[in-house]
Amino acid sequence: MRILSALLALALLCSCAPAPRATTPGPAQRIISLVPSLTEVLFSLGAGPRVIGVTANDHYPPEVEGLPRVGDMAPDYERILALQPDLVVADPGMQPREITRLRELGLPVLSLPSQSLSGLRKALAELSKATGTEARGQELQGQLARLKPPPGPGVRVFVEIWDKPLMTTGGGTFVDELITLAGGRNVYADRQQYPSISVEDLLLRQPEVIVLTVSQVEEARSRPGWDRLAAVRSGRIYRMEPDLLVRPTLRLPQAVEQLGGFLSP
Repeated sequence: MRILSALLALALLCSCAPAPRATTPGPAQRIISLVPSLTEVLFSLGAGPRVIGVTANDHYPPEVEGLPRVGDMAPDYERILALQPDLVVADPGMQPREITRLRELGLPVLSLPSQSLSGLRKALAELSKATGTEARGQELQGQLARLKPPPGPGVRVFVEIWDKPLMTTGGGTFVDELITLAGGRNVYADRQQYPSISVEDLLLRQPEVIVLTVSQVEEARSRPGWDRLAAVRSGRIYRMEPDLLVRPTLRLPQAVEQLGGFLSP
């Protein structure tokens, strides 16, 4: 499970690995990104040609498919050192020990909390400075600033983050923020992070719209008890590409538009 998997054990560093490249003044030219959402931000800024390594979980934009892979949640330190980056981008909430290890190896690390809308704005500002793309960064900040939730109480929404066990998104998460921007009201806003839930509890909350990220629509409709959900009875159950929904990137306007379409009467 990509967004909720536990941090893996640290890889051992081979003594034959080359020494890290010294940091050079000016904009970063050889960048490794250990966070798929931050990889997308770098490409949105126009710094994609300078990205020399990404994780196994990076699949967007299409240009990343040909880039070297440097691990997943557990970085491959030997591979990172061999690529001689002048900047490594990571998230302290997802990779605290890994960031410490990378710095111990002498690598310049830009630590950016990225799993919220405010984190996205900060990452955009910091990465635009690090890559010398401030003008493009300001343009993208303007696009984000124009996103405002529509007036009204909002449609009751349930988002399936995982299916076995059934998990959703709680209040204060990026997905919760996205639901609000699209004109919805998260039926699990009173819970924290990404809780497991029961069908019985979901029946009590009766969402008007269900958005799936793992299951297919017909599969979900056939689950025991789901025929008693208002969203299922009215046919308002949809599937959304998971990375578009859960990753804070500059595809946010596209995500708001698509989710908003599901929530429209």
